Amino acid sequence: MEFFNTLTNVFYAIFRLKELDQSPIAAGNMPQKITLSHDGRSAYVINAADNTINVFSRNIVNGELTLLEVGAKLPTGKLPVDMVISNDDRFLYVTNLNSSTVYEYQRYGNVLKLYAKLKTLSSPIEISISNDDKYLYIANSGDNVTSQYTINQLDGSIEPDAKPTVACGSLPTAMAASQKNKLILVTAQQTDELYLYKIN
Repeated sequence: MEFFNTLTNVFYAIFRLKELDQSPIAAGNMPQKITLSHDGRSAYVINAADNTINVFSRNIVNGELTLLEVGAKLPTGKLPVDMVISNDDRFLYVTNLNSSTVYEYQRYGNVLKLYAKLKTLSSPIEISISNDDKYLYIANSGDNVTSQYTINQLDGSIEPDAKPTVACGSLPTAMAASQKNKLILVTAQQTDELYLYKIN
């Protein structure tokens, strides 16, 4: 028993969180969402009250972040609420709730550049991307549908799919994607339901 307790303590000592000396660091006004690039070298924070993105470079050895002067605060639409980065780290997409838009940014190293603005259906709130980076999914809480888009593999631009929407109850507010099982799940808040979709 004593050996088991010792082993347990060692396990927790290895895997528990430890705050970095650099922490905390300043973000924008009302930081809403943070995501890391898949290569671990960049971090992006959307600020809902500022309508901006903070761009940080990340030291992959010690984890410390550095706010980049170039593109330190990129503009978004009104009230950015969610974002997703493509699995190949080339494109970043941000949903803007109040302007009903999705912004696409192209990634060059640690630098992001705004490439396109697309009008969506009403109140896009959650966003996800397929594992092969060919499709983008957006839950629209104002129209009670999930939108489907195809992604141009050259520049990351998006176009409505041949079947552009699927119904998802009333007031969809959250989305989860299981890339391994090719499954999208969407919550419908007002109808207390969970919608499940298979990615074909």
